[in-house]
Amino acid sequence: MDRVVLITGASSGVGLALAGHLAGRYRVIALARRVERIREHLEHNPAVEAVRADLADERQTSRVLDGLLERFGYIPFLVNNAGVSLKAEIADLDARQAGRCMQVNALSPLLIMRKLLPGMRERNFGRIVNVTSGAPLNCSPGFGAYSASKA
Repeated sequence: MDRVVLITGASSGVGLALAGHLAGRYRVIALARRVERIREHLEHNPAVEAVRADLADERQTSRVLDGLLERFGYIPFLVNNAGVSLKAEIADLDARQAGRCMQVNALSPLLIMRKLLPGMRERNFGRIVNVTSGAPLNCSPGFGAYSASKA
């Protein structure tokens, strides 16, 4: 079995920590917009490959995933960790910003799973972890778009 894991949102927080933790036991594909941050923290770790992708851009994300699947053939482990938070009252909410929040937090994980699942099914093995938030349960004022996207 290949030991390749794709981690989204790997330029900071949980994603960056997870990439560093899993490197060595897994070949880590660290996906993020800000790959320079990944390289800054994990540059001396040959098991981590920083790959630039803006998950708000569906076409770009699809192209990046196609390229990764062409190179690796099969990615058995996925951690959908990326997320964007948007703080705005509903009356002030910009539809473009809310759409970006929804794309990154809800639709991109779906796109990524749809790309990786065929290989997992073909080999009868795969693991997917979707990182979410307690925000939908405790929807704080000003975080309606974020809470909705994480629900």
